[in-house]
Amino acid sequence: MTLEQVTQSIADALQPLTSQIPELLVVPRAMPQATPPCIDIYPAREFQRGAGMGVGNTRVWFTVRARVNANDDIAANSLLLRLLDPNGPDSVEAALVDAEAVLDNDQGLITGFEVFPDSGGDLLGCTWTVGVFL
Repeated sequence: MTLEQVTQSIADALQPLTSQIPELLVVPRAMPQATPPCIDIYPAREFQRGAGMGVGNTRVWFTVRARVNANDDIAANSLLLRLLDPNGPDSVEAALVDAEAVLDNDQGLITGFEVFPDSGGDLLGCTWTVGVFL
């Protein structure tokens, strides 16, 4: 599987969230200028580690980032909490199971709320770090 196929697979697994959140945009690449609410997928800061002997035995990590418009703080908080809720119908974590992408507790990360600068104003968001074996 190529890296582009991996990011597309993750995006496809997250696509059903748009039935619950119709305005949600899910893209299989980094989207520096977001149209919130959006989820983008890109290589994590610590991206690749060998998982065995030789080429092709590799584990890679991606960041899945959700961002919402911070102008309406109540709606922004509510939507991010829905996406973060591991037991809710809008759970990013639950949706990722379909992509065979697993949250990596050793790499560590599901972040709480963060502010992401954007040319249209700051966006509120959170991230998940997911690992995939190639």
